[in-house]
Amino acid sequence: MGPAIALVSGLAGAASGAASAATATSALATAASLLGAGASLLSGIGGYMQAEAAAAQAEIEAEQRREQAREAVRLASEREAQLRRRARLMLAEQRAALAQRGLLASPSALDMLRVSIEEAERDAVALRRQGWMRALGYYRDADAIAQRAAPLRIGGAMSLAEGLFGAGSTLGRWYASRRPGFGPPRGGSGLRLGGR
Repeated sequence: MGPAIALVSGLAGAASGAASAATATSALATAASLLGAGASLLSGIGGYMQAEAAAAQAEIEAEQRREQAREAVRLASEREAQLRRRARLMLAEQRAALAQRGLLASPSALDMLRVSIEEAERDAVALRRQGWMRALGYYRDADAIAQRAAPLRIGGAMSLAEGLFGAGSTLGRWYASRRPGFGPPRGGSGLRLGGR
């Protein structure tokens, strides 16, 4: 009876070792599947966060350009107001000088004052126009920069979706491998329900 017991004991040990090896292989496959799913998910999240950061940066840059546009208009308005004040002072001085000489009502004096007024107005309008043109350039830059944000956000959402689908696909394959009857049938494709 000794050799028979040894044979049975040896077979049982071999079966136990095979079961332990199968369990270890299954655990490694599970770990690999979970790591793959996690990597897909992290990749998607990373792409999404990177795209969101780039879109936010584009919006910040666009807002900076808009602020520069507002500043250009404000500065142009200040310069225009300063020019108009200086022109009024200059015209008042010219009028006073002409009045001292008794020439204020002469046609040549009136023409000289009219020309001075026209030149001052032309210069003031030119300053305002320069400010608005500078502002228009900044607003165009802002629009171009802001338009980059939407595609970046869409790309980020797509990256996240790819990560989620990749993780789901990996987990689905892992689950199907663990459940008999949930894989594609031999010789075809599709989902087999049950153990048939």
